Amino acid sequence: MAIPRVIIFIGPPGSGKGTQAEILAREISTLTQFDTGQALEAVLMDPRNQDDPVIRHERELFESGQICTSSWTMEVMRKSIHRIAESGSGIILSGSPRKREEADELIPFLQEVYGSDALIVFHVVLPKEVSVFRNSHRRVCKRCSSSLLWSAENEQLTFCPKCGGELKVRVLDKSDVIERRYHEYERLTESLLPFFVSMGVRIFNINGNQALEAVQTDISKALKESIE
Repeated sequence: MAIPRVIIFIGPPGSGKGTQAEILAREISTLTQFDTGQALEAVLMDPRNQDDPVIRHERELFESGQICTSSWTMEVMRKSIHRIAESGSGIILSGSPRKREEADELIPFLQEVYGSDALIVFHVVLPKEVSVFRNSHRRVCKRCSSSLLWSAENEQLTFCPKCGGELKVRVLDKSDVIERRYHEYERLTESLLPFFVSMGVRIFNINGNQALEAVQTDISKALKESIE
């Protein structure tokens, strides 16, 4: 069996799903990472879009820790996924689907584009208190948008170690917003697991409350299991 053409990461804020998706995309040249949160944020923060009332509404939802409207989110995603598929690449998704309305449209769409048995899900598990700490202490590069998770080694850094851009704290990364996002994740996203099973999608649970390298090792083992 070949490497799955679609790998979906789901997990609460701070679980490292975006980082692990990025690492996997670097390791497997036939897969392209698509981070839903970054894609939505790029559209919402684009100065050219700020007079659009739809964008203003979606930005209010986004910045308050609520989930954006499903129809709008799917419009952004469909365009991106079609471009990736047309290039001949598979896809790694981190941050989608986030709720049932999205999953009802996204999973059949991905199965139509890539094949009914082409999908697997990595469910990254992380306690709420760890999620809140990680997110309230992380920073994002203004230039390349890379996230820098907190550690004793990088606590004093003010510039991105990848590109030298200035590091900033995101609007989303405040304790009250993070807690709201975590509860939204539990209520809307984690509850999708039975739906994935009903659609024939394999799920692998990954412990996100460990070092990045250990999470990466567990994902590699699960991926190997998925193709045996």
